[in-house]
Amino acid sequence: MTSDTMATDRSRRSGPAVVVIPTYNEAANVGNVLDRVLNLPAGLSAIIVDDASPDGTASVVKAIAEKYPERVSLIQRPAKSGLGTAYLTGFQAALQAGFELICEMDADLSHNPEDLPRLMVPIRNGEADLVVGTHGRGAWILDDLAAVQQLAQAMQEDLFVFPVEEATHWQSWNSDASAGQRTYMGENPEDGASINFFLAAKPVAAVKVRITDVSGELVRELQVSDAEAGVNRAGWDLRHTGPTPRQAGGQTGGGGGRFRGGMGAPVVPGNYTATVLVGDGDLQDGTTFQVRGDPRIELSTAGYQAWHDASQSLVDLSSQANQMMDQVAKLQDQLRNLKEQVRDAGVENRAAVGAQLDSAMAQLEELDNKLQRPPPRMGYRQYPRLNEEVGSLLRSVAGTQALPTEAQMTVLSELRSEAAALSRELDGIVAGAIRDLNGMLGDLPAVVVPRRELIP
Repeated sequence: MTSDTMATDRSRRSGPAVVVIPTYNEAANVGNVLDRVLNLPAGLSAIIVDDASPDGTASVVKAIAEKYPERVSLIQRPAKSGLGTAYLTGFQAALQAGFELICEMDADLSHNPEDLPRLMVPIRNGEADLVVGTHGRGAWILDDLAAVQQLAQAMQEDLFVFPVEEATHWQSWNSDASAGQRTYMGENPEDGASINFFLAAKPVAAVKVRITDVSGELVRELQVSDAEAGVNRAGWDLRHTGPTPRQAGGQTGGGGGRFRGGMGAPVVPGNYTATVLVGDGDLQDGTTFQVRGDPRIELSTAGYQAWHDASQSLVDLSSQANQMMDQVAKLQDQLRNLKEQVRDAGVENRAAVGAQLDSAMAQLEELDNKLQRPPPRMGYRQYPRLNEEVGSLLRSVAGTQALPTEAQMTVLSELRSEAAALSRELDGIVAGAIRDLNGMLGDLPAVVVPRRELIP
């Protein structure tokens, strides 16, 4: 069951608002509460749900309703039936009356009515679906309520993917200085798109999320290792897969920032589909959603495409550098092992083989020092090599939502040329020093040249 329904546009939530207030024996407070609510600049209406209060609460509300017939409604229930059902009764009445934003609060003044406009701001601005205020100074904000609203429908399926809200490529900045009030901030949602899905049972097979574009091309595949029965969430950072990581350890190109891994190229704004698959795809469901750029930044569709293309070129260059460093490291390991074997095997031409080994190892070391900073790899104390240069430029380009500058494109072109030259140098070592060495080894195992994947 695949749904192509797009998520609701939260930015349109500017309709009428109401506060639902259950009461029982609140005659002393309800007049004060309503007076403060009705005088708020938010223009709130009020629905009072009274459970046959013996103290005359309903009479107080009726008098106020006569003064504000368009804004105050009274629902009288025949007996005390509980706070939860009172709220449900009020919510149903609010929906039937056409209110788009519904608040709820107690009538005993344990909640401050003056906080209501502030709590409504994230919803009015399209930043939240649900906001919960505390008795202290905080507020809890739920960014996506779809999983709650559609849970009953989801529970009828083995797998159900909820609609995904429009995802925004926010441009963020950070500073280590003057943290100040940020110390007391709550946790924000992860950047990008949140894919929420329901599973009727704990999966036995692997669960993954495939992101595809409008043409059906695979953009990213996310592994969900902690899926459980119930509602699950997978996050996508609105980027393609990052650089191919190194297999032999050591520094990895990719430039994900000081505390992140390799950064993938950003996707171009448009429609994307998230498909959740269990196992080989016998169980799958998906939904289509929209990705937009940061609305604070003026960048054309062509500009976003150029941003993506330059970033992807740097991702590919980083993968190429990582693969070359891997190949060099594997060759160096083989040569070190071979050197011990030559020493212990009593090879007749030991001196010549040793000299050829030393020559090959020296050439590989020289090449490795062009690919990455040589040991002890002391960061800024050593000038950057190809690996660091590519990573730095990738951070600069892919991390900034802007048209790549002429200078950045010039450096990109230079790095492409440098990578191609180092690739030829590595091929030359393999075709020269390594091949010649293999011809001298006799019965000793030959040096195996690791395969490099073709990077576009």
